[in-house]
Amino acid sequence: MTWYYAENNAQQGPVSDDQLRALAAGGRINGQTLVWKDGMANWTALEQAAPHLLAAPAPAMAAAAAAGVPDQAFPALGPETALCSSCNRFKPLDQIVMIAGQRVCADCKQVSLQRIRQGETPGQRFRFAGFWIRFVAVVLDGIILMPISVGLAIYLLPSLMGADAGAQLLYQIAANILGLAYKIFFNGKYGATPGKMVVGIRVVRQDGSSLGFGLAAGRALAEILSGILIGIGYLIAAFDAEKRSLHDRICNTRVIYK
Repeated sequence: MTWYYAENNAQQGPVSDDQLRALAAGGRINGQTLVWKDGMANWTALEQAAPHLLAAPAPAMAAAAAAGVPDQAFPALGPETALCSSCNRFKPLDQIVMIAGQRVCADCKQVSLQRIRQGETPGQRFRFAGFWIRFVAVVLDGIILMPISVGLAIYLLPSLMGADAGAQLLYQIAANILGLAYKIFFNGKYGATPGKMVVGIRVVRQDGSSLGFGLAAGRALAEILSGILIGIGYLIAAFDAEKRSLHDRICNTRVIYK
């Protein structure tokens, strides 16, 4: 299988599966390196596109990659392309211009200039969702979960009315597990809870890729800390340049408009 990878804002390749694996083992690329092969719509982080290639290769291949052997093992496509910081695609150098220190292709030039006029950072790929739109999404999610929470309360009502401490604890645990499962499932599978879907926002990794269930679980647990701190963890998003709350900072995630 033939791959291309990004290195120093230039497109490199083609390389085979084994060669790409060796490059990773030698430290020349890592899981965050953007890669592409025929059939892929966009450049994607290696850990998302082919996580199996991060496994260790044969010792000889790894040694060659680590030593940077200047042979035909890792042929380069050449310096005639560069990565556009706006659309994140490789374009011919004659179509690349420098705007505020960023490489931008001709197709993105007008958009980038408009973003600068609006005060955005050159090359910024995402439109970050602020505190209030996220607050609305949380309220909507609460409304969606309310029937289940009410049903659970009604089921435990006799014990709750009798001030049964065990029943009250059970209710709190069940409600918290429900909330966690809700966030993990929807953020992990779809990148957004139903509330976020309604207002048109989603949660992504720093590079824009999807969370997956593992990171979604970590973010859901980190969000508990944001709530424990009297909501200050949520309010941080109102003052952060990328609108990150405390749990976004912990997990290196972003909430963006679709």
